[in-house]
Amino acid sequence: MARAQLPTLSHQAVYDTLNRLTAVGLLRRIQPAGSAARYETRTGDNHHHAICRSCGDIVDVDCVLGEAPCLAPVGDHGFVIDTAEVVYWGTCARCAS
Repeated sequence: MARAQLPTLSHQAVYDTLNRLTAVGLLRRIQPAGSAARYETRTGDNHHHAICRSCGDIVDVDCVLGEAPCLAPVGDHGFVIDTAEVVYWGTCARCAS
């Protein structure tokens, strides 16, 4: 779609822009196992994702409200934890029917 507006746009320019927007916190990069990287604008709330094994659809899954128990592991090994990535794999309702 971007090339329709900017025919000389290179893949590298797109990736450089995505990386910079991710670095400044305007985008969040996710890369589920076996998938290409994807970018989303929902940032800073430590939400998770559910992925359909059949069609690859990805949906947001909210973390517990008020407290984020996923950020308090039993053993943090000296790390200061600020994000947890939880991925739920399964079959979406459309593929299951």
